[in-house]
Amino acid sequence: MLGDLITGSATATHVTYSFWPSSACLWESGRDPEFSDGYGRMCLFAEGDFTIFGESGHDFLVVMAKSKQRSEYRKSLKLPSFCGRNDKVLFTPIPSGLDSKYSYCRKSGIISDAVCIDAKASIASLITLDMHTLQSSSQLSFVPKLGWIGLGSMGLNMASNLQKYLSKKQEPNLRFYNRTESRGAPLKELGGTPSNIIDLVSDSDIVFMSLADDSAVASVLDTILEVDHLDSKIIVDTSTIQPSSSVTAKSRLQERGADYIASPVVGASPLAATAQLLWIMAGKETSIDVVRPYVTGVMGKSIIPTGEDVRQASYLKAAANSLSIGMVEVVGVAHTLVEKAGLGVETAEALIKEQIGPVGLMVSNRLTSGAYMPPRGERPWSPAVNGLAAGRQALKSGPQPRLLSLVLQQLEEAVEYAEGIGREIDASAIYGVIRKDAGLSFETEQVKKRDGDIIAVA
Repeated sequence: MLGDLITGSATATHVTYSFWPSSACLWESGRDPEFSDGYGRMCLFAEGDFTIFGESGHDFLVVMAKSKQRSEYRKSLKLPSFCGRNDKVLFTPIPSGLDSKYSYCRKSGIISDAVCIDAKASIASLITLDMHTLQSSSQLSFVPKLGWIGLGSMGLNMASNLQKYLSKKQEPNLRFYNRTESRGAPLKELGGTPSNIIDLVSDSDIVFMSLADDSAVASVLDTILEVDHLDSKIIVDTSTIQPSSSVTAKSRLQERGADYIASPVVGASPLAATAQLLWIMAGKETSIDVVRPYVTGVMGKSIIPTGEDVRQASYLKAAANSLSIGMVEVVGVAHTLVEKAGLGVETAEALIKEQIGPVGLMVSNRLTSGAYMPPRGERPWSPAVNGLAAGRQALKSGPQPRLLSLVLQQLEEAVEYAEGIGREIDASAIYGVIRKDAGLSFETEQVKKRDGDIIAVA
């Protein structure tokens, strides 16, 4: 069976297809090793934009593809000018994921559009394609299996949205792993399947990671690399890490045949919950195309690609962070000035709405609602300690503007304040520092009324 060919226990010397009218459509795998992976899987170019995959002695699978160079390939392979097909072939659209499974064919710039199989092929419903089953002879679908590692505030929200989508589409449930197993309870209720890292990666085609920092990514990567077969798997790293860490991760995974996408996300946990995150992606375009249907409109509002250099994703995330924290600084100062003048919150927000717009108003609400200093026991939207780490990374990544240095100093003060009262605070808690510098209390009146137990720290 095909599974044997994939594992290498059998090889094919040539491929023939019964629905072609003549034996002229025969291609020997030894002719050009670029188009064979050594395990019997191969591709053939023929007239009509067809690329053919198959195994000797087994059924066939045809991928209709685009290739500007198809006539040149046909000529170089000495194929006849016409290789017809009969009326017994059924076509169905296919995700780009199928093409990504055959990277040796991608070298020729092929982009898959559709697949077809012989309607009379009784074995068609039994064929497996890298362990994915063709459900029937009339419909062929490539449905990747997904895994998720890391369920912090952001990770849990993103993974939950992904699992909801998979359930809606009746696709395989999301496998997930988190060091603290209880964090996965909400995801399990949605249908997700808890797992360990080895089994999760072994049984998944696409694995998302949402981890705290560089060391966590390196540790998880060590475990991933213990998996026997990583060929053609795609690892999507949503963690905010150093550019050099992304380069290392990509290199280590590439050595094992896997693709790595650096994909830090922009936005706090409420945006993750509502699938409004902005995704930054750096990696192979074909791999990003495979992942895209599970991101846009599912876990995020859009994707900004930055090319194949995975360092660029970290650089753009640093720029995004500077925009976000810079907006908090500006809005926080505005609120403080208005309060010192004796005007109300409503007046400040009216000004922000008219002068800055919806984005400024959203930041304003983050401050005036008290989210900058969440109630005891509640997780912040974006922990201040993470913001501090991201800010330090931004300083290492490029220029060191005075505003960023100021914000880092304020974040350090905010973290110190939070540690003094024994609670977690949000990265937007620089607002509290701005207030203190202006002679106001770290906590707004709204926060004081909500909590009732805050003891100011001098």
